[in-house]
Amino acid sequence: MPAQAAAPTLPRFNTFDGRAPDTHSPRVSFRIHALKGFKVVGDNSAAQTVMVVDDSDDVRELIVLQLRLSGYEVFEAKNGQEAVEMARSSCPSLILMDINMPVLDGLAATRLLREVKEMCHTAIVAFSAFSSGDNRQLAIDAGCNEYVNKTESISHLLSIVERHLRPA
Repeated sequence: MPAQAAAPTLPRFNTFDGRAPDTHSPRVSFRIHALKGFKVVGDNSAAQTVMVVDDSDDVRELIVLQLRLSGYEVFEAKNGQEAVEMARSSCPSLILMDINMPVLDGLAATRLLREVKEMCHTAIVAFSAFSSGDNRQLAIDAGCNEYVNKTESISHLLSIVERHLRPA
C-alpha cells in the first residue's frame, strides 16, 4: 500500500504591516498561490458578508484570502465610490474601509454610507497605515465603529471582525 502524502500546510500571515508587498517576490507569490487552492475551513455557517475596501490590490487580496479561509463571504472594492455603490446593493455585515484612497476616500465613503437607512447598523472598521490619534478620531467622527492600524497582525484584524459579527 502506498504511503499517504502529508497534507499541505498553510503559510502564516503573522503580521500585516500596511506595505504593499511585491507579488512577484517568491515569498508573497507562494503565499497567494498556496492559499488559492484551499477550501474554507472556518465555522461561520451563516456566511456573514464582509466588504474589503482598499486601493492596493495586494493588501486587499491578502485580507480577502484570510477572511474567506475564516468562512466569510467577501466582496471587494478598490475605492470609496465602488464601496458605496456595492454596499447599497449587497448590504454587507461589516466593511473594512481603508482611509486613504483615490476617487473617494474612506472617510467620505463612510459618511455617505451612514446616510443610507439600510447601512446605519452595518459595522464599519477603518484601517490605515497612519496611526495618529487624529486619524482615529476622524474615522470615528465620520461614522466608523473602530479604527485599526495596518501594522497590527492579521489575527488581530480577524478578531475585530469576529467581535463585530458575533451573534449577541
